[in-house]
Amino acid sequence: MKKNMKQKTILIICTIMLVILGVGENAQAASSNRLSYYYSTVDEAYAIKGYTPSENEDDYVDSLVVPNIFSDEVNGVNYTGPVLQVRASVFANHKFKLIYFKNEYTMNIKEKAFQNVEVKRPILAFDEYSGSIIFKGDISTIGAYAFNNINLDGYLEFQGKVDTIGEYAMSQMNIKG
Repeated sequence: MKKNMKQKTILIICTIMLVILGVGENAQAASSNRLSYYYSTVDEAYAIKGYTPSENEDDYVDSLVVPNIFSDEVNGVNYTGPVLQVRASVFANHKFKLIYFKNEYTMNIKEKAFQNVEVKRPILAFDEYSGSIIFKGDISTIGAYAFNNINLDGYLEFQGKVDTIGEYAMSQMNIKG
């Protein structure tokens, strides 16, 4: 236990030194809306790097609304920027009621980002978006297998243009909407 704590302390000190010295080109960001973000100082933008489901995920209770701009303080420095990327396998194998991206900037969706996702409309749903995955803005790339084997009660909607679609990105989809 002492060894693990010592390793964590050393890692934290090294990370702080890299940020202070400006050597590191990326900064970790905190969580919001069950999502964790990663900030790139090079791109001055965020990527969604993780998702933590609620304890009752099997009841399809999580509705995610991903902001266009995210802001967070890391080690005393405030970082603000657009959310431009969904990293590989972030949402894979999880259950939702709705996923809505407010992106006004062009996004990039990495491989397997939504693979095996289920989005179910609750029995008493009154909004038209329940059971759906929606992207408000443009998408530069949809990676291979990104939406492979998804099950949606609603629909998959890209309100902007999509430039590139990877191999099997939308294979074996079950969309009822």
